Amino acid sequence: MKHIDKEPFESLSEEQLKEIEQFIEEPLTDERLMTIKNRVKREIENENNEKEEKVVPMKKRGNKRYMWVAAASLMLLVGFGMRDEIKIAYQRAFGIEGEQLLKQADSLDEVAEDQGLRLTAKNSFKDGDTTYVMMTLQDLEGDRLAKDTQIDAWEMLNGGNTRVVDYNEKTKTAVLLTSAISWKEHENQGFLLRRFKSHEQESTNQVALNWDKLIQPQPEWEKLKVSDGIGGGYRSEALDAHKLDFDELASQNLKPGVLNQPLDETEQIILENAAYKDGLLHLLVRYPNDFQHDYLDVSLNNEGKVIENIASFNAGRGTHRDETGRTDFIEFVFDVKEDTLKKAQLSVETRSMKEVVEGNWAIRLAEPTALKKQELSDVALTSHTQFTKLSFSGLSLTGMLTSDTAEEIPVELIAVLKDGSKKTLIAEEDQVVLNSEDADQSLMFNYISLEEVQTLYLNGKELPLSD
Repeated sequence: MKHIDKEPFESLSEEQLKEIEQFIEEPLTDERLMTIKNRVKREIENENNEKEEKVVPMKKRGNKRYMWVAAASLMLLVGFGMRDEIKIAYQRAFGIEGEQLLKQADSLDEVAEDQGLRLTAKNSFKDGDTTYVMMTLQDLEGDRLAKDTQIDAWEMLNGGNTRVVDYNEKTKTAVLLTSAISWKEHENQGFLLRRFKSHEQESTNQVALNWDKLIQPQPEWEKLKVSDGIGGGYRSEALDAHKLDFDELASQNLKPGVLNQPLDETEQIILENAAYKDGLLHLLVRYPNDFQHDYLDVSLNNEGKVIENIASFNAGRGTHRDETGRTDFIEFVFDVKEDTLKKAQLSVETRSMKEVVEGNWAIRLAEPTALKKQELSDVALTSHTQFTKLSFSGLSLTGMLTSDTAEEIPVELIAVLKDGSKKTLIAEEDQVVLNSEDADQSLMFNYISLEEVQTLYLNGKELPLSD
């Protein structure tokens, strides 16, 4: 049982302190919450009854009772607050049985502070090659965190994913979940947070343009190096109609700096070139190359009819320090006739983050406890593909695929529990597939306790668990 310093509860009796202790040790359920509320209510009623019965109020005794009320309230607000945040975060991240997973995790209390923010590692566990760490990030000085906080730069093992799974606006605390993969030995098991962003701002501007003055009759085109182009997208049916290949389309771009036409009120988004080629309209747009701005898309609006771009690709010109990993320009391609374009406005959709916070929050971590696993029998998924060396942890099903052909195999995974009920871990509509060309496979799903499961059915193939 935890030791409680009697300060600030010096007026409480030993018996009252012991009652508070048990509330600290045990999780806060609806039943226990009602118990506390009833206890507080009863103490207040007793206090009022005693005041009515006594001619001289028992002031000292009364203070003790109100201290009990205050102490119980404090336990509700503080003692349970963080534990419940973590429990809720586990349920959101790992499903309704996530609380059972929390009980298996190693408790941590490593802290790092920088820029007026405190990062605290709360607990961790390991599932195969993946280490999970639950942390809290609290703003001690302002409101730089929010529900939409994005963990933008971090380091741990060979990488993975870090995301916000819960945010408490009252305490200004975000709960972070990191899943980091390791495929080699690491001397440093620690976590390093370098940057996060928050407070998303979206805007859509309709811009009326004089297209006759903007369209270049004799445009200059430049070859685009593969290293300069990052990302992009296209509508395959539209390119097929023009017998175009996306790689060929994106192999050259308009020369920048020909125009200087602002497309937003801040004059940070600039149309730098516009021209037709092979019947398609090309627009070269410069977008702020910083961490704050992270999305840009443009479309045309012709008297209420939206004309989406059929392709876009990025082009870099080395005009920045490459801090973001993005390029300076995006070239948008439209299938629109010149007569239609003259009546159209340009719709500019952007997304940016109000807060971008950089710092150095380093947490030292030890090798966590690994989840128990059950080894399962090999199974033939198709006549060509075998799933071997299977192990089941309740959070994942991992194994090796061996196949003599390339195929994608849709997955359905059902657990039959020891009480006879069934639970779908992966449904057909989840559209999870196994690619036979990838040897190492890991199927993830909401947590279910190993002790509850009698048998797994993978695509109808029985995989019994041993007792």
